[in-house]
Amino acid sequence: MDERRFKDAVQLRGRSFEGNLNIYKQLAIKMPDSQIPKSGCNVAVINVGAPAAGMNAAVRSAVRVGISEGHKMFAIYDGFEGFAKGQIKEIGWSDVGGWTGQGGSILGTKRILPGKYLEDIAAQMRTHSINALLIVGGFEGYLGLLELSAARGKHEEFCVPMIMVPATVSNNVPGSDFSIGADTALNTITDVSLCGSKAGAAGPRRGH
Repeated sequence: MDERRFKDAVQLRGRSFEGNLNIYKQLAIKMPDSQIPKSGCNVAVINVGAPAAGMNAAVRSAVRVGISEGHKMFAIYDGFEGFAKGQIKEIGWSDVGGWTGQGGSILGTKRILPGKYLEDIAAQMRTHSINALLIVGGFEGYLGLLELSAARGKHEEFCVPMIMVPATVSNNVPGSDFSIGADTALNTITDVSLCGSKAGAAGPRRGH
């Protein structure tokens, strides 16, 4: 480091550190538009289920990685209900700046499933030429994804890559080991319990 041989220093830290550093750079530094390839792919991002810590950070990462890969990114507001109503707009690199430390869901999230909105959602996907869907959410997001997949026979618009990133304090999404928000919830519970124990121990005691 003193010799300013930063590349060598990074390599000495190992592949894991180098990989994390590259991810940080990808999320923090926007490449010039002239250097970003155009994929011709429109990717939509939606939050479904109860709010969970880390939801906004996950959306930010998805948007910026997508843009750096040449995709056009779209934000869907207010869950599947908002999807059906056309609450969709293109979202850019700077639009998600500062989202990492924000709680809740900036996009807005609901537990409503897409079942009764399938026709409208398919129409919106067709209108916005959505080629892929990323769901960041909890158990309702998982159920919603199953409903969209089951409707592929009736709606060709759903015959695109659809992926879910588990984000729920309940950590109850099938097929996943650990979800975004679960660790924060456990740490918060631990902190509150410890504070309560200390407050109880320090409180006044009454004699019998």
